Amino acid sequence: MLVLASCAGLHDRADAGPPAPTVTTDRYLTTSADAVIGYAATVAGFDAAERVFECHRVLRIYRVNRQLPILIHLFIAQTASSGCGDLRSTTREVRAMRGQIANSMVRDFVTFQLLA
Repeated sequence: MLVLASCAGLHDRADAGPPAPTVTTDRYLTTSADAVIGYAATVAGFDAAERVFECHRVLRIYRVNRQLPILIHLFIAQTASSGCGDLRSTTREVRAMRGQIANSMVRDFVTFQLLA
C-alpha cells in the first residue's frame, strides 16, 4: 500500500511539468540609494546592446517576481534602452507605487526619472 502512495505522489509531480528556471534576483532586490544610483550608473556605462540585454534580463525576472525593488530596476533599465518591454506601462506602475518607496533619496531619484 505504501508503494502505491509513493508512486502516486511521483506521478503527480511528473504531470506538473519541469520546474521553472531559477533566476538570481538578489541584485535587483536592493533599494538603498547607493545601490539604485549605482545600478543606473552601471547601465549607463553599457553599450546599446548590453543595455537591451540587461533590460530583458530584468523584465524576465519582473514577470515572475513583481516586487517594487525589481520594478525600480526595470524602470531604470527601460529608460536607458529601447525595444524592451512597455515603458509606458512600467512608468504607470512606478507612478502608482512611488509612495511605497521607503528611502526618500530613491523616491526622489525615481520622481526625477519620471520627468524624462
